[in-house]
Amino acid sequence: MRKIEKAWLFVILGSLTMFGAMATDMYLPSFPLVAKSLGVHIASVQLTLTTFFIGMGIGQLLYGPISDRYGRKRPMYVGVTLFVIASLMCATATTLPTLLVWRFFQALGGAGGVVIARAIIRDRFVGIALARAMTIMGMVFGIAPAIAPTIGSTILRFGSWHWIFIGLAAFGVYALIGSTTVKESNPVDKRTDHGIIDAFKTYIEIIQVREFLIPVATVCSGSMLLFGYIASSPEIFMGHYRLTSTQFGLLFGLNSLGLIVAGQVNLKLLPKFGIDGMLKVFTRIQILSAALVLIACLTHASLWFLYPPLMVAMGSMIILFANNMTIAMTPFPHRAGSAAALTGFLQTFSAAAVAAILAAFHIDATFKMGFTIIIGSTFAFALVRLRSRA
Repeated sequence: MRKIEKAWLFVILGSLTMFGAMATDMYLPSFPLVAKSLGVHIASVQLTLTTFFIGMGIGQLLYGPISDRYGRKRPMYVGVTLFVIASLMCATATTLPTLLVWRFFQALGGAGGVVIARAIIRDRFVGIALARAMTIMGMVFGIAPAIAPTIGSTILRFGSWHWIFIGLAAFGVYALIGSTTVKESNPVDKRTDHGIIDAFKTYIEIIQVREFLIPVATVCSGSMLLFGYIASSPEIFMGHYRLTSTQFGLLFGLNSLGLIVAGQVNLKLLPKFGIDGMLKVFTRIQILSAALVLIACLTHASLWFLYPPLMVAMGSMIILFANNMTIAMTPFPHRAGSAAALTGFLQTFSAAAVAAILAAFHIDATFKMGFTIIIGSTFAFALVRLRSRA
């Protein structure tokens, strides 16, 4: 594969994996305005995150076996088109229940891009090359936290929160057009003939494989950490630290630098230390930085004491994600769609559970974020050691 062709492949597939991040991060700066517009408490607006995660999880379970049976491209087109339509309908919402419904369908569509992009990468790469490809995808994905909140806060300077969803629809149109240039990676002779019942039997078979279960559980631990931060950050930074929506967008975007730097570190050191070596080192780094975050949260320290270890904890996630995804998907070359779908479902379900729990407890947001981050980091640390001993 030529360098230009490979770079374009990563740009488009990385864009498809951004649907979840763009649809949450662009929307975060608007939380206070959405709450005021719909006449609800800002904590209730967090339910739109929970609904989105549920739709993303269910959608991935559907697209995985469908893409194994019918190829990658047609299901991808259907999903992205649904994302565009649902985004436009979110822009018309005047009540919280209506917004919740369309956020669900927005996620249901976006799930197609997320799971099929990962399946295409598994179709094309193996071994260390797969880990490097997953890392590059993670780095492209990391652009979303950098630009999405800033785009969202910029839109709010000139229009209402409804225009954020119109912007998401435009992003979906770009991804749809770009995806037409990606070649089909699941040819007819490699496709399965599974119906719905057989597809779910496949999921049961996959989840029983130890080489799949432990690394996916580690990825889910990272999701707890990430979405504990995402769900609490608007209230913390715009409420406790009194940042404007523009300042929040810039600070949130700055966090993506940790993802990009960590991705570069993974690319450079993988050939030397291997997947397991990188996981052992960076789970240690992550748990230490998470402990500093917890101390800062409990003591209500200044923003500049909280933020550096928060960046390190978030940045370590790309190494955990890329390497654990490689381990999890390696045993399933002919069921890449189903393996990617089940991984995405479990990851999203854990994120939805975290967001729902955080929304249910009306306690100090910094307290909630600190404990969520340390719990997620501790689980990841323990699971990597468990797999190493096994």
